[in-house]
Amino acid sequence: MLADGMRLGGQLKGTAQVAVGWLAANTAVVGFQEMATDPTYRGAVLAFTYPEVGNVGVTDAFSESPRVQAAALVVKVLSEYRSHYRAERDLEDLLREGGVPCLCGVDTRGVAVHLREAGEMAAAVAPADADPDDLLQRLASFGRPGVPPTDTVRLDGDGPQ
Repeated sequence: MLADGMRLGGQLKGTAQVAVGWLAANTAVVGFQEMATDPTYRGAVLAFTYPEVGNVGVTDAFSESPRVQAAALVVKVLSEYRSHYRAERDLEDLLREGGVPCLCGVDTRGVAVHLREAGEMAAAVAPADADPDDLLQRLASFGRPGVPPTDTVRLDGDGPQ
């Protein structure tokens, strides 16, 4: 559900829980793992407009941080297969490990157009039995997210920090 009341039906995968965050639409064709683990998307509901997401699988070496940073994902199709020769697991496995829900079966291109026309807003991803009034109340009180300056992401390596 979006803050303006627009409802997005679909199937919940990953973890069945409520997640509220600022809606970010991404139009990239590849890089879903990198975007989901990128600290700049921390707490965001990340909608991918490419029709199928997760088809190459997940390789830990490609992550931008040690865990999924997005609060939730919204996709048209979450692939059940992985095709990259280095893939270690499926995207849904990564989401489950991080306790992150993924709403599937959504016209994400339509969501991107709606977002462009209506302006930025918060979104909630929730199980079907969640109370719509409660979700709208959460969305109405949701402030613009930010990464507090005390939060840091530490990566191993010899390069500049």
